[in-house]
Amino acid sequence: MKDYEQVSALTDNQFTKNLYLDETNTIGVNVYTWADSADNGVLVDGSVMFPLFNNALYPSAMASELSASGCHVGQGGGGPHCHSDGYQAGQGLTLYNDADYEGKTHPPLIGFGYDGIALFGRYRSTDTGLLGFSTSLGDYGAHNHDLIGYHYHAHTLTDFVAYPAPTRNATIVADLRVLMKGAYIGKTSSIPYFRANTGFANNKYLGGR
Repeated sequence: MKDYEQVSALTDNQFTKNLYLDETNTIGVNVYTWADSADNGVLVDGSVMFPLFNNALYPSAMASELSASGCHVGQGGGGPHCHSDGYQAGQGLTLYNDADYEGKTHPPLIGFGYDGIALFGRYRSTDTGLLGFSTSLGDYGAHNHDLIGYHYHAHTLTDFVAYPAPTRNATIVADLRVLMKGAYIGKTSSIPYFRANTGFANNKYLGGR
């Protein structure tokens, strides 16, 4: 895949439908809100992932919308999709589990963002010997190490403070299990016809002639 480079500013990427612009809000532009309002990647089991925040600009997990696997069927229709990392210690029926780490030098590949950048599983506390364990994740939940190139990791945000939701009167603090935050680190605005509604027949980027 061609390297379209990374954004230098959060708002470099423009979206046909922007999660931030879809909702009147007071929390501002950040890596959770400046995102596609629909799916932003695909997981290795074929399901799609959505930003961590829902269409009310509130963390889906805090809104008690998700199953234990971090997924649900949204009210807007469509099939099952995931907003949150469903990893559980042991051999649970989740997207990935401890068996996927056995004999590996890096957490397992679990998906791709639509910016073409790979998404890997979380670093567990016992993974101190795995490549990249000591390399911190940047603002977008991604890092670069050992010539792997920039890639995302599922991870936990501890003591995340969410502004009061429309149906709640108090600010809530919780730990959030993140797949992708929402914003892309890849420069999707440079990708020809990225998520554009155009015909396949006359678009060489979508398989046409």
